[in-house]
Amino acid sequence: MKKLIVLFVCLISLNFYAQESQFNWLTDLNTAVKASKDQNKPILLFFTDTNSTESQKMNIELFKSQEFKAIADKAILLIADNSSENNIPKRLIIHYNKINQFSSFVTLDSTGKAIGTPTTDFSTESLNSYISFLNSL
Repeated sequence: MKKLIVLFVCLISLNFYAQESQFNWLTDLNTAVKASKDQNKPILLFFTDTNSTESQKMNIELFKSQEFKAIADKAILLIADNSSENNIPKRLIIHYNKINQFSSFVTLDSTGKAIGTPTTDFSTESLNSYISFLNSL
């Protein structure tokens, strides 16, 4: 039974990373800010926790959606994984994810300043509203 659970968690993790890899995720804020300035796009800072199967499942569904694919074309993608041992994601999480919720995202301008409030609702309607918001920037 334990082997089955471990296998299941591994399969979910692999599926998550396969979905994640279809997008060009950055992990460094300075690189994202530079890309944002160069491409004149806002930064979408996505907070996740790959140790959480609930978070992984939600991420997989989100990344499959056409709405998210449209968002990915309009923004620089930056990811902060709460399960990372690296201190950099922890600093991003402390500074930008004051609600401490995974999965969520916040939009940053090309200077790294947060625009609006964190988004935790990934319904089609909410994502379409977010696309409209990105188009207005």
